[in-house]
Amino acid sequence: MSMRGRLIAPYFGSSVYIWRSIIFVFMFGLSMGYLLGGLYFTHEPTLQKLCKIWRIRAASVIFQTSLQAEVYYVQKGAKIDFV
Repeated sequence: MSMRGRLIAPYFGSSVYIWRSIIFVFMFGLSMGYLLGGLYFTHEPTLQKLCKIWRIRAASVIFQTSLQAEVYYVQKGAKIDFV
């Protein structure tokens, strides 16, 4: 098991069924993103559409990383100080 697997095993478990479910959710999310992005970009592909997709993805990455510290502290039971 990899180091990442050992880190999340106490929270999710380490059985084959748990790992199969985690991999399924990850692969399903990737395939839906590829499908929806491909369908959106196939009809009249323009540079503006491509830039719009990149901006949406960049905004989602910024949003996810801004929540990362808060989620970590909530899991550890620490008090969050929103500044």
